[in-house]
Amino acid sequence: MHHDIMNCNNNRGLTPLARKNYNEDFYVRLRLGTEGSHKPFPDGDFTVIFTSTGGGRYTCGRENGALTNCKVNPDGTATCFIQGGNLEVGTLKAEVRIMQDDPNFPSGKRRDVLFPDGVIELVTGASSFDDVQMEVAMNYAIVSAYELAVKKGYQGTQEEFYATFSELTKTMNATKETAKGLQTKLEEVNREWQELNTSITDKLSTIKDGKSAYELAKEHGYIGTTEEWLASLKGVKGDTGWLSLVNHGTADTTFALTPNAMHVWGEVAQLTLTLGAPMPNVVNEYAFEFQSPATPTNLSLPATLKWYNNYTPTIRAGKRYQASIVNNVIIMGEVE
Repeated sequence: MHHDIMNCNNNRGLTPLARKNYNEDFYVRLRLGTEGSHKPFPDGDFTVIFTSTGGGRYTCGRENGALTNCKVNPDGTATCFIQGGNLEVGTLKAEVRIMQDDPNFPSGKRRDVLFPDGVIELVTGASSFDDVQMEVAMNYAIVSAYELAVKKGYQGTQEEFYATFSELTKTMNATKETAKGLQTKLEEVNREWQELNTSITDKLSTIKDGKSAYELAKEHGYIGTTEEWLASLKGVKGDTGWLSLVNHGTADTTFALTPNAMHVWGEVAQLTLTLGAPMPNVVNEYAFEFQSPATPTNLSLPATLKWYNNYTPTIRAGKRYQASIVNNVIIMGEVE
C-alpha cells in the first residue's frame, strides 16, 4: 500500500500526490498533526471541501453528530469517500474546517480552516494507484482552550475548566435579564408619570379666570356676605376641610397616622407607621413626608396597603419623600 504524506496549512504545493480517474470512486484519509505528533479529529463538527480547478465541488464531514460521506477511524483519522463524476478533470484541492469548543467566542465555538499542501490530479485516463486509500497528513496545531490553560499552569480537569465558563455565562445572562427587567420597569413608570403629568397639564390649561363660587352662589339666590358664605363651607363641626399640618421633627418615629392631616418628619433613620381610626362617612386621606438621611430611611408600613400600579419606589439617601394613602392605596414619590 502506498502512502503520501502532506505538510499542512496551505495547498500551494502543486506536485500531485496521485492521479485519479475523475469518474472513479476513491477515498482520502485525513490525519491531523502538530509538532511531530498526531492529533485525533475533535469530537465536534468538521467539514472537508474538495474543489477541482476544472469545476465541481464535493463535501464530507460531521454536523450535529451525523457523518456525511465520511467516517472517523479508531486511530483518530477521518476518511472521506469521493464519489466519481462529481468533480471535473483538473487539480483537486482540499479545505478542512473544524469547529472547536472555545468560550472566548459568542457561540462558544471557534472555527479553524486548514489547507493541506498536497493535491490530487483528476484525469480521464487510468488512476496511478491500485489502492483507493491515500493518507493526507496535516501538520496543524489543534489546541483547545483547556490545553492552553494547562500549559499556563491550570491544574483542574477539563470538565471543571469548561464548567467555570458555563457558570460565568449563566451569571452574565442572568445579570443581563435582571437589568433588562429593571430598565423595562423604569420605562413603564416614566411613561405613566408622563401620562399623568400631561393629563394634569391638559386639565389645568382648560381653567380660565371667571366668577368665584361666592358670585355663582349669589346668582343662584344666596344673599349672605362673603364671610358668611365661607363659614357655610365648613363641616358640621366647623372644620375647614383643609389638611392640618403636624410637624414631628425627628421624634415619633413609631406612629399611628391620623386621617386628613399631613405628618412631616425631618431626617429619620427608621419610620414605622400605621393608620389611625378613620373618620366616619368621609373620605379619609393619610399623608406623610420625611427626609432620608445619608443612609436611606428604613420605612415600615402596614402590609395591607396596595401600591399604586404595583410600583414600590426605592428610598434613596439624601432625598425627601411624600406619600398619600386613600382607600388603602398608597402613592409615594421623591420630591427633591
